[in-house]
Amino acid sequence: MLLECRLMKVLVIEDDTHLSCQIEDCLTSDNLLVERAATAGDALQLLGISAFDAIILDWNLPDREGIELLRQFRKEGGQTPILMLTGMSKTDDKVLGLEAGADDYLTKPFDMRELLARVQALLRRGRVTAPSVVSLGSLVIDTKLCRAAVDGTVLQLRPKEYALLEFLSKNAGTFFSSTDIHARLWKSDSETTASVVRIWIHRLREKLPVGAHLPELQYAAGRGYSLIPPADSRS
Repeated sequence: MLLECRLMKVLVIEDDTHLSCQIEDCLTSDNLLVERAATAGDALQLLGISAFDAIILDWNLPDREGIELLRQFRKEGGQTPILMLTGMSKTDDKVLGLEAGADDYLTKPFDMRELLARVQALLRRGRVTAPSVVSLGSLVIDTKLCRAAVDGTVLQLRPKEYALLEFLSKNAGTFFSSTDIHARLWKSDSETTASVVRIWIHRLREKLPVGAHLPELQYAAGRGYSLIPPADSRS
């Protein structure tokens, strides 16, 4: 049985609580990790502390128009794919949203199945240049199957252990603080804190074989954690 991967993280910016909850239920049923924001201000705060793979943005927000937030996000270098939601169906409005930097457009009311299909299309688009298999010496991680193996032997990892391993392997050699890892792999309103990362790091380290042709999970004071590739796989 495949592991339940919850690496893909989606931000839903929608002030209609009922609709926002419906969208969250729809996306989480497809094993996506969802954050919700009801205002542009809340959204900017979340975007400042966490990375997202896709954003669902409502045109009408209580503190400013969604299209203004979209323009600001793109102007500041934000590259995350964005799906705009709006009750306006005029072609000119759609063109305005797309010209502002939206990647797709969905008019209310909509079917949740269509929303999910469009979000998945945006997520696939973001994966086009990313390899589905990551190899670090004898460790091979298949991101499509959510599986890690050493010399053909599959590691028995819990979902969060796998998510942590995949994240570190995709960024091998880069150090991340507990806070950075927590922001990437947990929801911001999670009852856990960054200190829980150390627990999962310890559990993952216990399951990773040690060897000359294997990466090493390292900790450096003041820098955080990193998966260091084996010497024979470094360029």
